Amino acid sequence: MEHDTMRKHLKNHDGDCSTVATRSTEMSSCSIQVLADDSNTTINMTSHSGVPKDSRESQTSVSRSTSLNSSDQSSFSKRGRGSSSRRLSMIRLSHKESAKNVNVEALTANKLRFSSLGVVGRDKETDVLKDCIERLVVAGEDATATATATETGKDDVRASARELVFISGFSGTGKTTLAQTLASETKRHKGLYLTGKFDFYLRDEPYSGFVAACRELCDEILMLRMDTSTEAKYQEIRDEIVSELGDEISLLTNIFPVFDEILDVDYASALAGGGDDGYTKEGINYAFRKFLRVVSIVSTHFKPLVIVLDDLQWGDAASFELLETLITDRENPQIMVIGCYQSNEVDDAHFLSKTICDLHERKANDGFRITDIYVGNLDVPSVNQIIIELLSVDSDDSSIDLAEICHKRTLGNAFHLMAFLSMLEEEGMLGFNLGLFLWIWDISEIEEETAAAANVVDLMKDKMNKQTGEVFNLLQLASCLGSSFDEKLLFVAWEGLGKTRHRLGSSDDDEDEKVCKRDGLKQLLGQAIDEAFLEAHSESHYRWVHDNIQEAAMSLVAEEKMQEFQLSIGEILLRELSKTELRAAIFVVANLLNAKEVCDLDKRTKIAELNLDAAEKAKELSAFESAAKYVGKGIGLLPADTWTSQKELSLKMYSICAEAHYSLGNVAETQKYCDEVLHQDKIPILDKMRVYHCMVMTMGNGGRAREALKLSFDILSQLKCKFPRNSASQMITAFYWLSKTKVPSKDEIAELPLMTDPTHKACMQLI
Repeated sequence: MEHDTMRKHLKNHDGDCSTVATRSTEMSSCSIQVLADDSNTTINMTSHSGVPKDSRESQTSVSRSTSLNSSDQSSFSKRGRGSSSRRLSMIRLSHKESAKNVNVEALTANKLRFSSLGVVGRDKETDVLKDCIERLVVAGEDATATATATETGKDDVRASARELVFISGFSGTGKTTLAQTLASETKRHKGLYLTGKFDFYLRDEPYSGFVAACRELCDEILMLRMDTSTEAKYQEIRDEIVSELGDEISLLTNIFPVFDEILDVDYASALAGGGDDGYTKEGINYAFRKFLRVVSIVSTHFKPLVIVLDDLQWGDAASFELLETLITDRENPQIMVIGCYQSNEVDDAHFLSKTICDLHERKANDGFRITDIYVGNLDVPSVNQIIIELLSVDSDDSSIDLAEICHKRTLGNAFHLMAFLSMLEEEGMLGFNLGLFLWIWDISEIEEETAAAANVVDLMKDKMNKQTGEVFNLLQLASCLGSSFDEKLLFVAWEGLGKTRHRLGSSDDDEDEKVCKRDGLKQLLGQAIDEAFLEAHSESHYRWVHDNIQEAAMSLVAEEKMQEFQLSIGEILLRELSKTELRAAIFVVANLLNAKEVCDLDKRTKIAELNLDAAEKAKELSAFESAAKYVGKGIGLLPADTWTSQKELSLKMYSICAEAHYSLGNVAETQKYCDEVLHQDKIPILDKMRVYHCMVMTMGNGGRAREALKLSFDILSQLKCKFPRNSASQMITAFYWLSKTKVPSKDEIAELPLMTDPTHKACMQLI
């Protein structure tokens, strides 16, 4: 491949050129000879142990002696055209490349190494972030040192030890990369850096960003268990979690199924249905807050704790409330939350805008700091600096023309710039010449052959179209599973689609064949990672490098076929996943199945049931907006005679829909779904109690207390519960007989059997 590239750039070259790079040191040298057609290049490299290898000053420039006539010069453009604007850039070899185990690819560095780039043009923003974490660390140390201070004093110290940072800017400007500069800083302070990302295509999935961050945290805790030297630390954390959270663990296992792995105990994750939704939401937030306290304070193993939440503009209301709960927790002094969001997607009416305004108003009283950072596009000097680092050119002047055209084409958008440079390399307009050991480009050619990269999705799509068929198919599939996904989920869908393509029907593969297929999938994932489409988030969890890349992958599927493609993936997952696996991926599967309307009645019923399951889980997590959307979709799939053919399913769906809209404060919608149930004469009153509760609460909260009281009396009457209404004589009589009744002691009450009669229980709930 390298020789092919070399021949491409030395095509029609009939002159003689040579480049010799030498440096004398006390160490032994390694010599590599590269032949390019009739060009002969010898490179002698040595390692230099006397200078820090990461130092910029330690880099060695390759001396060159090049003799080119006019015909020679014309041979280096992509299509053999000469140009006075051509710049030949010389590569510099770092000491990392001159180590004793040198290979040709590492030595020539003939590919753009984007992963080696640091953060360029963001010095001010980087310093601001470093100041934030330094304050966090210092304040945490002060809090420990003043543990014997008065309660007021401790609060004063902790007040300055919680940091909230909002990083805003347009898509692709480098917000996430800027936040990642704190990863090494956090590790240096022996803290823990966690990341989570919200997804445009999974906006109805509650807490998705926090779920991803918590998955990383759980992985870190589980790693302690794998190492004998840290197993005692794991045991300590586990015991502290059980001790501090107790029964509240079940609230967290509903959101984070991996929680059971940490505790090594199967905790029941079901919440009591029909309970107080307000308590549920408060309980979830409180449980998560206590969990992070254990991790960052009690355990002392992960302190400070830095949580980065990306793409906040796609977050749900429940996540924003949890964010407020965490950052206002005075008992957790060493926590830092960084929220990145696209400013062009957030207007004044956006829920995130309201959350940010509320937090700014609360920061003084609740004692935490807020830092706002805006990340704009890069200027020409910054673009030039990126090119200098990528190509290791000699000086600023030698690459300024390339920087100017790149800035013109991308407007300085960091992600667009990387995609544009990658495209130039792939198209041969920017190439590494092995004969000259130089990066070369033709400004005139780039000017003529390229257009403004206004849509980076098209650039990424072109790159994906050049991949092998299997990688191409993999990218299409993975794009439908969200911004991050588990390998198991991907494998199930991949295997199912493979059976469909090869018409294997329902035949089962033996275990060895499945292992072989899984290994093949891992190889394809490795190729996608090498091409910078995906990145490994953990051993079996992957995510897209950027949401624009995911968007490009989705666009690989023809628009008219996308809905059918998503539906087929959803049906495979619904059919192949176990109940536990399906519950963990319920929102992903529901969204896929909801992508396209189906006509088959049996399929419609199954999809409706799945939407009900998704709505119930969302309601358990107090994500009432998501619950209303899922159950609303399910109701739309019910047949016309639903109260006859699907009475039980219909009752559940209309009841939970009424509860969700009540919790959202949607009075008209609550009334509509309640009326639908109440008008069904064949449904017994006990089955209507859920909607009756919604009706009573809606009236009471809407300033209609008398109507709510009257309705309650009517319901109690239907339940055969005699309750005095307005008669003063009845009230006096009731109180008289109560005064004559012996009141049982607490011990006697405790010995009484639990109420089991459903009518009596319904009466007590209403009263």
